Amino acid sequence: MTHANPFESFPARAYLEKYYSYVGAENDAMLRALADFARHLEPRFDRVVEVGGGPSIVPVLALCATLERSPGSVTFMDICPKNLDEAASWLDHETMAFDYTAVLRWLETQHGVTISNIERLAMSSDWRFPVVDLRQSLAGWMVHAFDTISSHFFAESVTSDRDTFITLLKRIADLGAPEATVFLSFMRRSQGYSIGGIDFPALSVDEETLPNLLAAGGLHLLDAQYLTINAETPPTRTGYEGMVFIGGTLSDVPAARPRQRQVVAAR
Repeated sequence: MTHANPFESFPARAYLEKYYSYVGAENDAMLRALADFARHLEPRFDRVVEVGGGPSIVPVLALCATLERSPGSVTFMDICPKNLDEAASWLDHETMAFDYTAVLRWLETQHGVTISNIERLAMSSDWRFPVVDLRQSLAGWMVHAFDTISSHFFAESVTSDRDTFITLLKRIADLGAPEATVFLSFMRRSQGYSIGGIDFPALSVDEETLPNLLAAGGLHLLDAQYLTINAETPPTRTGYEGMVFIGGTLSDVPAARPRQRQVVAAR
């Protein structure tokens, strides 16, 4: 196996094909969690930021389908230009763009919104794709600029170092406008992962450690909800125990202990 630094390179297409070419139990759980959180939190969905999105636009598609409206703007930031190019290729209708049909069909069935309408809602937004290293301070125009923050399988999946993880959480918090709606997803107790024979690091987190870690990063969430799922069988990969999904409203003061639910992924 080859060990890689996800801050330097990432196998964008191999990642999409491995995780989003179908909707299994874990993707089902993520899409349902996003819908449940969005209905409860009612995000403004005007200035959206997808943080460390890698090459996947699935969370934006899911929120468009759930809310049945288009975001005013989407800032899709990642450190790897290849990831950004992969995400942008779908919006540009490129013939070699990744095919999101499996996800779109799921969203159509669950939300009663046609695939063509979901695509229209996503594509009609104003998108930008900045290359951003979130280990560094944010550019001025990004600070407190966004009313909806979406970040999934990012901070815990690019480092095994706790301090770097907390720094990334601080940057996510700094992106949020007052009372921004926050949607987060984390691999649960991950020991690292492999894509196309390339090994990547991870920091082991779970529903017990995340509240304190988020607080250390300044991600104070009011009305926070946690949903924990166990890994599907067979797992999409070895070395993890499931996923933790979080939704809440950004606050500048520490919040109460979040409400937590635990379910077992469908077998």
